[in-house]
Amino acid sequence: MNHAQAASPFFWDFIDVDLVLQENGDLLVSETQKYNFTAPHTNQRYRYIPLTFVDQITDVTVSEAGQQLPIKTGVERGQYWIRWEHPLNTPESHIFQLNYRVIGSIQANEGDSLIYWQALFPDRDAPINRSRVTVHLPVQLAGKVSYFSGKGVKAKARKVDPRTIVFEIKRPIRPGQSFSARVRFPAEILNLPMSKWGTGLGSEDD
Repeated sequence: MNHAQAASPFFWDFIDVDLVLQENGDLLVSETQKYNFTAPHTNQRYRYIPLTFVDQITDVTVSEAGQQLPIKTGVERGQYWIRWEHPLNTPESHIFQLNYRVIGSIQANEGDSLIYWQALFPDRDAPINRSRVTVHLPVQLAGKVSYFSGKGVKAKARKVDPRTIVFEIKRPIRPGQSFSARVRFPAEILNLPMSKWGTGLGSEDD
C-alpha cells in the first residue's frame, strides 16, 4: 500500500466508465467503482459532476450486486451531486454501479462535434489504482471518427472496432489527477441540437 492509500480510510481498486453516445446526442454514462475500505469510515458515498458543459443530468441510479440503492440528488455550486448509503464493516470492499443520462454535453464548432467527458474526477482524497474508459458510438458514426485522445493522466488509447474506443490507465491515479476522454466526429452525421451553454471545441492540445 502506498502513502496515499495509508492516509485515507479507503482507495478505489478501479473505476471503469462506459460512455454510450445516443443518436440524439445524449450520453449514457455507466461508472463501476470498486472501493476498498481499510479503516472505519462513514457509510455515505458521494459523486459530484460539474455542470459547466452540461444542460441536464437525469435517470440516475446506483446499485450494488444488482440491487438498486436509495439515492438523493441535487445541485450545489455548479455541481450535480449524488448521495447513497450502504452497510460498512471494515475492512471490506464494495462495487457500486452508477448510471445516469447526460443531456447537452456534446460540443460543436466549424462542422465538428466532440465528446469531451471527464471520466475520472480530481476532487478526491484517495487514489484510483487503475481505470478503463470506453466510448461506444451509434452505428451512424462507424468509421467516421476523425480524432480521439485523452486529457489528464496518460492513457493507452485504441480503437477496438469502428464504433468503440478504449482508454486504459494501468498505473495509480493520484488525488488531484483527472482523466477526460475526447472523441471528434463530423457534425452533419447526427445533426445534433445546440446545447444551452454554448459552443466551442477545445483544441487537440487543450
